[in-house]
Amino acid sequence: MIRFGISAPLIAPACIILCMFFQITFAQDVDTVSSKDTLPDTSNHIVDTPITSDTALTVNTVTSPVFDFFDSIAGLLPDTVKAKDKPYIVVGDIEAPMNKTVVIEPGTIFLFKNFTGLHVQGTLIATGTRERPIIFTSENDRSVNKHTSLFANPYDWNGIYIHSNGIGAVFSYCNVSYSVYGITSETKFIRLDPVTLRFNGKDNLIIEGKELKTSDLQYYYILSRKNAVESGLPRNFFKDSFSFKRDLAGYGCFAIIVTSIIKGIDSGLNYLHANNDLKNMSSDNPSILRNIDESDWTRIKNKRDDYRRYCLFSLAGLAIGVAGFSWTFTF
Repeated sequence: MIRFGISAPLIAPACIILCMFFQITFAQDVDTVSSKDTLPDTSNHIVDTPITSDTALTVNTVTSPVFDFFDSIAGLLPDTVKAKDKPYIVVGDIEAPMNKTVVIEPGTIFLFKNFTGLHVQGTLIATGTRERPIIFTSENDRSVNKHTSLFANPYDWNGIYIHSNGIGAVFSYCNVSYSVYGITSETKFIRLDPVTLRFNGKDNLIIEGKELKTSDLQYYYILSRKNAVESGLPRNFFKDSFSFKRDLAGYGCFAIIVTSIIKGIDSGLNYLHANNDLKNMSSDNPSILRNIDESDWTRIKNKRDDYRRYCLFSLAGLAIGVAGFSWTFTF
């Protein structure tokens, strides 16, 4: 008990000394930040700046450079599609519009996104060269797009569709790759001189519903406007889109058919009636001969001959109308 009583007064000073010792030790291990210190740049976005009460952090905004590598394109094409030092990225269907001629310069590259394609309603002239072909391909085609992390596959985009009024379309030294159906044309009067069709999904080339066998090599198909003229199509029909004039010709031919039929039936009935009157006037019946003279006989004969000519004209008109109407469905 005496020993405990003697030691107790020493405990408090000992604790104070130990606390002071540990405080000094911890203070030596901790760095303090003053208003003159500088924060290190750990993110490449914060500039080393002396910290004061008025200090503001400077942040460098970094934007994605991907869009700088392409020109976006969609909708109706201009009269001339210029070749650039970077590809066009097709973000929506593009179209060569009706009653227009669109020229694509050599070396032009189109990178198509999913579910997009090229429609030819007017006249499209895509003439590349051996050294600078025109390329229609997937946006993920690494041979022309070094900035994609994906791989191109068939069915990546729709393909090229030439409508029936796209007569005279020209694709020369063009490459079509990774689409659904390559090139599909409703008209046979197009010019492929040459094209390379590769890695397309369902088909490479379909013309007027018929699939043509192609390979990865260059493919030629030449049946141009000149051939269309030689097949009987008027040359001035090609000054603009063929569709409107074809429809107009169809309605005109149908009207000729209907008119010829009506006129032919009417002329035929009148011819039979006049011919019957002429036979009666030529009989030996005295009662009939007393009531007519030579002028009556001549008048009826001329009327009969006129109706016969009308029947022949109606038959010719019917033949022309049927031929013309059938022709409008051929092209």
